[in-house]
Amino acid sequence: MAYSFRQPDFIQPQDPFWLALTALLESAGVSEQEIPEVSAVLCAVVSGLLLTEINGALQRWSSLPPGTPSTGEDIRVAEGGEDARGFRLALDMAIAGLEKRLAAN
Repeated sequence: MAYSFRQPDFIQPQDPFWLALTALLESAGVSEQEIPEVSAVLCAVVSGLLLTEINGALQRWSSLPPGTPSTGEDIRVAEGGEDARGFRLALDMAIAGLEKRLAAN
């Protein structure tokens, strides 16, 4: 896996993973227009998760205590342009998933 992450195009359009992911998103109701971007973000999130598993960061981060901002400190995602679009989409998807999970409990 570590070797794969060093390759710029380790996920190809005809890979079974990519085909299954895009078919799953289509069957879930994601519009054909949004499928490429949502698929790319999901691949980035999963790749990042796998990378943190490989290097041990996920385990280390999961043992950190929650932090709290200083009084009056404003925490927000920088606006950014097109470069930040994928990040914002990933963050929105993560928040929506967390909201769904919390609502189920």
